[in-house]
Amino acid sequence: MNAFRLLLILTIFTSCSALNINNTQKTTTLFEADRSLLNEIENPLLAYYDLSGLQYFTSSLDSKKKILFLDNNPILIRCGSAFTLVYPGDDICLRISQNSEILFEARNNEKRNNELVFLNNFQNQNLKIKPFFQGRNKDYPIDTILLFEKDLKASLPIYINRSQKMLDSLAKHYCISDSFKTMAYSILKNEQNAILHYFYKTYEKELNENNLYQPKIREILPLFNQIVNKQEIYYGAVNRLISLSNILMKIKIQDIKSEAEFTSAVNDITDNFSNLSKDFLLTKLLNHIVTKRIYISKKSIRYYKKKCDDIGYEKIGTKLLTERNSFNNLSKKKKDNRMIAISNSKIYTLEEIINNQKGKLILIDLWASWCAPCIAQMPKLKILQQQFPKDKITFLFLSTDRDRIQWQQKSTDIGIDSNYSFVFENYKNRSFIIKNKVETIPRYILLDQDGQIINGSAPKPESPELKKLIEAHL
Repeated sequence: MNAFRLLLILTIFTSCSALNINNTQKTTTLFEADRSLLNEIENPLLAYYDLSGLQYFTSSLDSKKKILFLDNNPILIRCGSAFTLVYPGDDICLRISQNSEILFEARNNEKRNNELVFLNNFQNQNLKIKPFFQGRNKDYPIDTILLFEKDLKASLPIYINRSQKMLDSLAKHYCISDSFKTMAYSILKNEQNAILHYFYKTYEKELNENNLYQPKIREILPLFNQIVNKQEIYYGAVNRLISLSNILMKIKIQDIKSEAEFTSAVNDITDNFSNLSKDFLLTKLLNHIVTKRIYISKKSIRYYKKKCDDIGYEKIGTKLLTERNSFNNLSKKKKDNRMIAISNSKIYTLEEIINNQKGKLILIDLWASWCAPCIAQMPKLKILQQQFPKDKITFLFLSTDRDRIQWQQKSTDIGIDSNYSFVFENYKNRSFIIKNKVETIPRYILLDQDGQIINGSAPKPESPELKKLIEAHL
């Protein structure tokens, strides 16, 4: 598995500078939920694509939250139906307006707040003129659905013209820079391209029954195959491209499990997509291969490079593969229970990590980014940590994640101390998990000052028994 892709230094935008996500100096972005938002929405989520659209993240917004963006670019971030463009280093407050709309506000930066107000007002006004079509409130015959489609297509040119004029007018009113207005145009174009796609998805059942679904999807392919600006992909087209590929490919990208399926997927992508849309999906496919540690030969790699025309995307693919090979060569020098450190991406054995903490108690937290019960226990574990001196006990966070970027991002999201955060390098080569019969997580294991197990299934942090157990062996 390529842990060093966490150090991915190439991005889809050729203008971006080098990136090192383990650099502790990298700027984080602060999000704070106003009380009005927390009262109105239960467990609000921030959702966004990072790493040039290759990775999708969600982060629960409980009052204050720091997020480390992996790209050095503005991020299109959503909360519910609202969206905005957020820069690394922004200080963003989210609140509910009197009209129950989610508002993004930039604090301590008048220019940035002006841009967010512009986007919010455009979003709300554009929604009022957006073409409406009947939803699935009842079953309609196919003839009626096709009439809906005809009316929708007739209204789209008028809507697009009005929407673009509105954006220009608001941009002038708020004195928006040309660069930010260009990004807003990219979002607008994707919103426009999504309308027919959403219509066909709404009536997928009836269209499929009449063998019309795929033909209709192919009709809107030119909207995406004509993309020549990478910002359009990054600021909203990612979801649509993945959705379209899922419809048109024999096997979905996320379901690819072998080299033969990889080759078939490359052919499906190149048969249906062109230009930047094609190259993005090919790189998304390669990222899946690297993430899931699926073997592909040099021949298949050359085939990918042959089909990928954009130099920026091809460099990303080459970097992914090169770093995976470098990591695999390095990992051969270590034996069982290899761990990747989040602080520097170096590999240590679990034995080395434990030996480095000898003389102190060690509480091991086995967790994963996808494990909701694990995440729920983290705040309680933090409280417990604060009740004991650091020279007496160490809290180690060992992740069983297979997706290293999701692990890294969730670790930052939760606020785990990077000096004590590790992930198993090889999901199958971890005798510590097998020996201790770890079948479910979270799992807590207490070790004594010599690294020997005191309790292999310690109480959860929410239980006062865990604190008593630690106190008894200090």
